[in-house]
Amino acid sequence: MYDKVGKEYLLRKNPEAILFAEVTYKADGKPQTTIPFYIDSSSIKDCLKALEHFEGDMLQRLHLSQDSIADITTEIEDIKTGLLALQQRP
Repeated sequence: MYDKVGKEYLLRKNPEAILFAEVTYKADGKPQTTIPFYIDSSSIKDCLKALEHFEGDMLQRLHLSQDSIADITTEIEDIKTGLLALQQRP
């Protein structure tokens, strides 16, 4: 899982990396932010770990409404489901 800062590094390392998902949130009193996540074929486990970190630590530190947290949590669960499905492919 890579944010936009890691995009150039990932694309140099693996030009086949794709934008897998974007999580958008708006903290109280701050502009809306979208965090892009990039994936390559070798990083599914890393992606799942990063999502868990984002879900736990980041959501607690952002000043979000309960509705926003619920929306982001739903997005994250959808992404995890997609990653697990990719991991199961032969």
